[in-house]
Amino acid sequence: LRDDWFIKLKVSVVYVAIAALLLGGLLWKKRSPLQAMMGKDIKLPEHAWNKLTYAWIIFCGALAALNLYIAEYWSQEAWVNFKVFGILGITLVFTIGTGVYMYRHAEQEEQTQ
Repeated sequence: LRDDWFIKLKVSVVYVAIAALLLGGLLWKKRSPLQAMMGKDIKLPEHAWNKLTYAWIIFCGALAALNLYIAEYWSQEAWVNFKVFGILGITLVFTIGTGVYMYRHAEQEEQTQ
C-alpha cells in the first residue's frame, strides 16, 4: 500500500467511482443523483439537473484521465503539486461554474405578500 503507483492510481479510481455513481444514478434511477441530494433546497428544471450531472461525470472522468497522464509521464514532484494544488484549483473553478449555472437556471419562487 505504500507503492508510489498505487497512491497515484487511487486518485483516478476515486474520480472514476464518482463518475460511475453519477452515471449509474441517471441510468438506473432515471433521476439525477445531484437532484436527489440538493433538489429539495435548489429548484432547477429537470433538464438543468441532467446537464449538470453529465457535466460532473465528464469533469470527474477528465480529472481521472489527467491524473493518470501526469502520474505516468511527469515527475513525482510535479504529480504531488498537481494533486495538491492543480486538482484543488480546477475543482474550485468548476464548482464556481456549477454555482453560476445553477443560479442562472434556478426557478425563482414567486413572492407573495
